[in-house]
Amino acid sequence: MSYYSADEIAMILNSADTSTPDGKLEYCILCLLAYLGIRASDITALRFENINWSSGLLSFTQFKTGQALTLSLLDEVRYPLIDYIKNARPESPD
Repeated sequence: MSYYSADEIAMILNSADTSTPDGKLEYCILCLLAYLGIRASDITALRFENINWSSGLLSFTQFKTGQALTLSLLDEVRYPLIDYIKNARPESPD
């Protein structure tokens, strides 16, 4: 089994330029990967309805396994997600 060390993860997270909209998106995705272990296919399928802000939970059905999954929306993920939504997400009907 292989994995990244804490230092390697910190280097990866720090590589995102959060001063740009694309960097905010990149950082948000990296946080979802690093802190919650969500697969890339599941990240691309996330919608607003998957986030329960008041209870601090992220719920979705995993693409690969078809299993329902509910995860705590850690501050390390919550704040980059809010930053992206408020400051970098393109206008959309959603």
